[in-house]
Amino acid sequence: MVVAKFSWAKIALASTILYLYIARAFDISLKAMRRARNQKTRKSVAKRFKITATGKVIRNHSGKRHLLSCKSPKRRRRLGTSTVLDRSDEDRIILNLPFNRRG
Repeated sequence: MVVAKFSWAKIALASTILYLYIARAFDISLKAMRRARNQKTRKSVAKRFKITATGKVIRNHSGKRHLLSCKSPKRRRRLGTSTVLDRSDEDRIILNLPFNRRG
């Protein structure tokens, strides 16, 4: 069997059996490229919540997007303000914001 010029572009590494066969046949130690596991900010959480200087989590009220004509002006004003998140939900939010820890 005559082996022509070896080229990585021509060999499909779709199956692991072919991958191991290539490594054994040419005595090449192949290292798997791994991406480092970094901490990442959950962007959907970052847009909805803020952390104060004392470590409390601030959230906005829901219900201020549409159907406002049937809501009273007092209710609309109240929905426009921010409020402090409950302590039971605070840990979950802080875990998704690893770089915003204050306090």
